[in-house]
Amino acid sequence: MIWSRHCPWANRIAIGIDLLGLDQVISNGIVDPLRPAGVVGDWFFTLDDGDVDPVLGIHSLGEAYRLADPSYDKRTTVPALVDTQTGKVVNNDYNNLIKEFALAWQEYVPETAPDLYPKNLRSDIDALSDIILMDINYAVNEAGHGRSQADYKKWYDKVFNRLDWLEERLANQRYLFGDQITLVDINLYVTLSRFDLVFYQKYFVNKKRLVDYPNLWNYAKDLYAIPAFGDNTNFESMRQRFYEVDHTPQEDLPRIIPLGPDDSIWEEANDRAEKFG
Repeated sequence: MIWSRHCPWANRIAIGIDLLGLDQVISNGIVDPLRPAGVVGDWFFTLDDGDVDPVLGIHSLGEAYRLADPSYDKRTTVPALVDTQTGKVVNNDYNNLIKEFALAWQEYVPETAPDLYPKNLRSDIDALSDIILMDINYAVNEAGHGRSQADYKKWYDKVFNRLDWLEERLANQRYLFGDQITLVDINLYVTLSRFDLVFYQKYFVNKKRLVDYPNLWNYAKDLYAIPAFGDNTNFESMRQRFYEVDHTPQEDLPRIIPLGPDDSIWEEANDRAEKFG
């Protein structure tokens, strides 16, 4: 599985793989969050020795896309699941990959792994996932790229109306579906972990910070304390990608990278176990 640590869509899959224990059968490669100057449609393995992915033997993710389709000329996206036998990209569906892993890879999932898509909750999980996708995951980006003041306000209001609703929901239960983590918790977490650092500051989604929501903030810290979440959360990569203009050489355009907020507050204690057991 090829991903970038900055990307919330790819971050979902990295967390899901580790939670399901599939890291024993699915290796992962990480692309550089910054691209070479002038390149807008590909991702590169410049974090690896020799700028080559050690498993696939390629310099850029685009090579794996073109092995799957020699005529492919669109942007290459992460996450990308690659068949190591053929070197071809076989799946890049960020929105459904965790669900597919939970359903189709059961023979590789240890008994101790959480059931991220329990049968009795599937319709409810799907419904809430759609809400989170449109009102949180997409909406923060749409607000930041608003085409007018009215357009920006529409998405801004959508985000904070939904955050207020989630704050109330999490007042009475540890996770979005009671005492068990499901895939929708992952979907929400990846935006929450970027909220104060990226969306509040850069995308003008600035009515309130995540830390101003007691239940949401403690919920996010509770998830961060789980290795599958915390180990796959890289604030420095987020800073690089969202605050460096990666299509221009560094020396050509000075950049100011925000030093805050303080990442160490994610390590502070949360109250979720005390409140809900």
